[in-house]
Amino acid sequence: MAVKDTFEIKVGLNPIIIKTTNWAEQASGSCLVSCGDTEVLVTAVLSPFTRDGQDFFPLTVEYEERFYAAGKIFGSRFMKRESRPTEEAVLTARMIDRAIRPLFPKDFKKEVQVIVTCLSWDGENDPDILGMIGASFALSISNIPWNGPLGAIRVTRNNGEWIFNSNYAQRKECDMDLTLSALEKDGDILVNMIEMGSKEVQEKDFLDAYEVAKKELKKIIDSQAQAVKKIGKEKDVFEPAVELDIENEIKDWLGDKLEKAVTNAPTGEKNLGATEILKQELVKYLAEKHPGEGKEKQVLSFFEKEIERIIIKNIIEKDHRPDGRKSTEIRPLSCEVAVLPRAHGSGVFFRGLTRVLSILTLGGPGDSQILEGMEVVGKNYAPLQFSSIFFWGNCSNARPKKKRNWPRSFG
Repeated sequence: MAVKDTFEIKVGLNPIIIKTTNWAEQASGSCLVSCGDTEVLVTAVLSPFTRDGQDFFPLTVEYEERFYAAGKIFGSRFMKRESRPTEEAVLTARMIDRAIRPLFPKDFKKEVQVIVTCLSWDGENDPDILGMIGASFALSISNIPWNGPLGAIRVTRNNGEWIFNSNYAQRKECDMDLTLSALEKDGDILVNMIEMGSKEVQEKDFLDAYEVAKKELKKIIDSQAQAVKKIGKEKDVFEPAVELDIENEIKDWLGDKLEKAVTNAPTGEKNLGATEILKQELVKYLAEKHPGEGKEKQVLSFFEKEIERIIIKNIIEKDHRPDGRKSTEIRPLSCEVAVLPRAHGSGVFFRGLTRVLSILTLGGPGDSQILEGMEVVGKNYAPLQFSSIFFWGNCSNARPKKKRNWPRSFG
């Protein structure tokens, strides 16, 4: 391995070492991040192509556990190979995604992939924080448009003492386990991702943890900023998705039609229908006026920005949400339990237009599940199987990253 540059961040129990190597030279940005004998490889790659008509930012974040990192061979007696990601790996990838996604430009539509691979695990230092810092570092030194860097840290409290990036043994004894990611803006440290587990601590305890972590977060951010000055690539020029002349033409054609469609619709369902009809009419208008020029492809990006602007304006100025609620009102909440006769547990949850049917099955001793992961080996002696069916509405898939003995919040 040819090490090009090495950066050390003194935070927590062990320093965090970031190295740039020749291992992934074709990636837009890459690095090796280690703490103790735990080490991860992070690569970030930008596609050179833009997909026309795409209504979302195609960011892929993957966290890959490799059992050789812990000196283990995964699989049953007959199948000795790693298969799909474990729940731990999926939730770690989601945590990294939540931290880095908001820092990409608003209308950026080129595909970006961030892959974090755990190469070595020492049984003491968790690779998730290293993966988040590595993702920030790789994106920061790359040519990918990204408004980082960000800092990431784990804060635990043991017997009233704050510990940064604590090991597994210390986390078992703590009453508060907080993971933060933050960026620096105008000289202040602003948190953009929180995940936390605790034993019924007070809100003040969380604020105290944030205050003590700010200095360490700034240290992590400053170290990356210095690295960018030294080895960072020039960022690709990001062109807005909507040309100025077409944007003005769209505004002239729309007038106040879009604002009326968003403001006057009584429900979210009808609201979507009204805006969709307007969108199709506008696409047809631009296609006829500018045949063969592809101007109609810019309608989607314009609608995204304009609808968001109208919704925010109505909430701030008129205290009016798209479905008619005021900013202080919540959607009606209700539930029904024991709706299925043979299931061990069942219920339907109602929140506004969202409907969720959840079913629970409790297994017996013979159904105990063998748990085998990079970080854990054991048995689940009381397996539970959940099934949820979403009928309508927007639902958050955020779940706790680690299995704890206490409920989680802020995740």
